[in-house]
Amino acid sequence: MSREPVRLLVFSASLRNGSLNTRLALLAAAAIEANGAEADVASMRDFDAPSYNADVQDSAGFPPGADRFRARLTACDGFVVCAPEYNASMPGALKNAIDWVSRYQPQPFNELHGLLMSASPSMGGGNRGLWSLRIPFEHLGARLYPDMFSLAQAHRAFDDQGQLADPQLRNRFEVNITNFLDLVEASKHYPCVKRAWVEYLGEHPEPELDRVELWSAPLGSIASCREAGRSASADPYDDALAVWSALHGLTTLRTSRPHFARLHRDELMRSVIHRLARITSSPQHAHPH
Repeated sequence: MSREPVRLLVFSASLRNGSLNTRLALLAAAAIEANGAEADVASMRDFDAPSYNADVQDSAGFPPGADRFRARLTACDGFVVCAPEYNASMPGALKNAIDWVSRYQPQPFNELHGLLMSASPSMGGGNRGLWSLRIPFEHLGARLYPDMFSLAQAHRAFDDQGQLADPQLRNRFEVNITNFLDLVEASKHYPCVKRAWVEYLGEHPEPELDRVELWSAPLGSIASCREAGRSASADPYDDALAVWSALHGLTTLRTSRPHFARLHRDELMRSVIHRLARITSSPQHAHPH
């Protein structure tokens, strides 16, 4: 399958050998590459670090595991993590790694797309742990894919070749990967989007305490993108993509048509990618990424 370049960090949040989540992570990496994207496969051991301590950070800096985690994240367009469930929550080693990396400036999770997966011998497949894992990621601005994949009775789910033995389950897994890749591809190659992360949007501004990180682009490029959206076609979706505004110095493209919320996600993504292909391939609307 051919697509625009997309690179994803893929890792298991388990430290043990023979982990079911590691097997699922390797399967996800293979599916990503089969769908025309690049998978950077890592291990939780690569990112393991001592318990977060602000005194240690101030005196000795960041540990090597945190440096590696940050570097691998910033080199990718998104991430896929397969995390076991420990006591109805996330693994402590992963939470600790997130805490360390969140202290970098800028922190790398903002606007980074993520897909959460789990595997467990239980009937729940480790799903409760993924719900808890969403909290720190989303707090840091990560764009987590709504559909999480939790492999129940995982100890019996793989065949001798390491594939999911049940054909229907295998299809659900692969479709979920493909849909996530479509979203990351559209986000990365969409021209002119501006971004910001504010740790607590509703707090009264206080410069000494605020954590606000801004990304900006020339207004002219936004205007060109807007003009491209208007001239490419008369489709209502194109009109919505052309809506933009400048607010507090941040220019954003946004949709304003309420009926889009009723569209099926796959249909919406196909429209987005088709739309982007027309804009980026048009010589008069060429825009440097």
